[in-house]
Amino acid sequence: MKITYTKNCTKIYDSYELKTDDSIKEIVLKIATTRMIKYLPQTRTEKSYCNEIKAHNRLYKWGLFKDHTKHTDLEEPISKFKELIYTILSI
Repeated sequence: MKITYTKNCTKIYDSYELKTDDSIKEIVLKIATTRMIKYLPQTRTEKSYCNEIKAHNRLYKWGLFKDHTKHTDLEEPISKFKELIYTILSI
């Protein structure tokens, strides 16, 4: 799976392919570790990352905004409003 890192964002390409909670947690752990190794800020929790990926995947599965929701951009930091929306959609 292709992942790119910048100071303010981590982009997971084709994140809709992550089908299980375990695969999502595995990618999130890799992201957290890589951001630390590259001395990039991590302003979010691993749970927050997981919620956003699950939210994107749910929207993709529903056929909504497919061009955008097929990838996940994990921005650093995010607003409380976005955090809430991702949490609700990830349930």
